[in-house]
Amino acid sequence: MEYLLQDIADAIIPVSIVVVLPVMIVWLVTRCKTNRDNKNAEILMKAVENNTVQDVDKFLVGMPKPSKTMKEIMLNRLLIGCIFAFVGIPLMILGVVNAGLGDDFSSFCWIAGAVCAAIGLAYLVVYRVTRKMVEKEDNSSEN
Repeated sequence: MEYLLQDIADAIIPVSIVVVLPVMIVWLVTRCKTNRDNKNAEILMKAVENNTVQDVDKFLVGMPKPSKTMKEIMLNRLLIGCIFAFVGIPLMILGVVNAGLGDDFSSFCWIAGAVCAAIGLAYLVVYRVTRKMVEKEDNSSEN
């Protein structure tokens, strides 16, 4: 029983760092963006209700804009995907080359390479899907 409690206590810190911390960071960033958007919408609604704004389009020009355009976001995803993929694939190759040595280095290379390649592949898939969606929206808006 003592060993079980000790194992649980030893596992709490790594699990909290690996699982809870990233979830909290994503939650906090999402919450901040949502609050900013809600405040902007509230300001716009009050301005429209009080008839202080004659032209809503001109008022919206003065509102804060997103920091990055969709094209910049897509190019950033492409860059991150390529970097992760081009780091992960050589690490996996290095793991194959060093597999005959039978040490922990080859298994580390395999694991790190697989994780990096998977992250890179995920970013590349998201880039491709987003690009297709943007092209479809552009084609539908032109018609």
